[in-house]
Amino acid sequence: MKKVCIVGASGKLGKYMVQHALERGYEVVGVCRPRSVDKLEAFADRITIVPGRTNDPEVIREAVAGCDGVLTVLVPWGMERYASGTAQAVLDHARPDARLVFSCGWHITKDGQDVLTVAEAVRKLTVAPRRILRLPLPRLAEGEAANLTVFDAETRWTFEERHIRSKSRNTPFVGFEMVGRAWAVYNKGRFVENEA
Repeated sequence: MKKVCIVGASGKLGKYMVQHALERGYEVVGVCRPRSVDKLEAFADRITIVPGRTNDPEVIREAVAGCDGVLTVLVPWGMERYASGTAQAVLDHARPDARLVFSCGWHITKDGQDVLTVAEAVRKLTVAPRRILRLPLPRLAEGEAANLTVFDAETRWTFEERHIRSKSRNTPFVGFEMVGRAWAVYNKGRFVENEA
């Protein structure tokens, strides 16, 4: 039997993944905040629950021990490095040969009850993070400094270490072929980067 850890197991997608893994015969370890343990009551006798903050390296170390795969399913709140701290803890403590999946975002279920219009999806991915981080909304007006990304949706390219902009440098994507690329970025009217 394979063993998987699901980080964020008490959320909507997390519970779906727990059920999915159990139906396929996996041994499951679920990680969630202590106050959310009761949301996993339906699975309590079939999974191991590790309560704690998912960005706590010791919680993750305990949870991923011996796991063949780790699924991280969290909403990216972005406060106190919660999502990025969780991802880093998983990268630091999962077995070197473990399969890792990171899914941070808002998800639509198969039952069709969480259907978003294109406008709602764009708002959640653009305006909502600014509100959560208490950033002012940019203005589109003559004379305002522009924020602009020139994007080519059809370009194919291979992600290499030289493309990493994070101080962390941990990524499973080195060597992957990508589709779509930002060619130029302007922030507050100032040219920032050009990959062309």
